[in-house]
Amino acid sequence: MPVIIEIDDKDQLLEREGYIYSFDRHMYVHKPKKKAFSMECVEDRSLAELIERIAEPPSVVGVWQLYFSDENPPSQSLKEDIAISLGG
Repeated sequence: MPVIIEIDDKDQLLEREGYIYSFDRHMYVHKPKKKAFSMECVEDRSLAELIERIAEPPSVVGVWQLYFSDENPPSQSLKEDIAISLGG
């Protein structure tokens, strides 16, 4: 049961920070900040890790920061396709 509570806390954190869940991509997306977290990433990371990632400044201005699970990362071409589909 604590896992469910923690996932709910993570969802609330992301929504409070302005992230919107994209059902077609299964990601939390913040277009103005150009950041997105896959659902697997949200599930795999601790609340503290998510807070750190949310607070990270962009590595390159105008380039999407996409966060995925370490266990099953997508290919570079899929990351590029996702960034394009998100608007940039």
